[in-house]
Amino acid sequence: MLEQNLIDKRYIALVQGTPPEDGQIDLPIMKHDRKHYMVVSASGKSAETRYKVIERLGPFSLVELQLITGRTHQIRVHLSAIGYPLLVDPLYGNQEHFFLSSIKKNYRGDRNEERPILSRTPLHAASLSFDLFGKSYNIQSAPPKDMRATITQMQKIFAES
Repeated sequence: MLEQNLIDKRYIALVQGTPPEDGQIDLPIMKHDRKHYMVVSASGKSAETRYKVIERLGPFSLVELQLITGRTHQIRVHLSAIGYPLLVDPLYGNQEHFFLSSIKKNYRGDRNEERPILSRTPLHAASLSFDLFGKSYNIQSAPPKDMRATITQMQKIFAES
């Protein structure tokens, strides 16, 4: 079913920046010399990702992504290539952790002892839809606690701005 593109997979992600409302990224991807690293290259395999902005959160965005093809690290590579890397992505982005103090103007804690609010790539498989034996299935999955907490904090902080 995956090979025949009969499964609709949707992801949500927190990205840096504010991409246009809806878009499609059609950039070929190939393996780089560096182990476990992919790059956009004309010599690569076809790769297509659709996205739409769910919510703008100040200088960040919550986006929904739909894979048309399924290449290794496709979403991460594509978002980075168009200038909207995941909020936390040490491989394809520019930060390993996200701290509340980086967005909260009147942060009162000790920045030297602050723990990150997010320490992993904020990319979540949110839904899977497919038909099987004449019946339609749509499986939903809520974002993990750390992503929800980050989104909630951003909504509070940037609603006040």
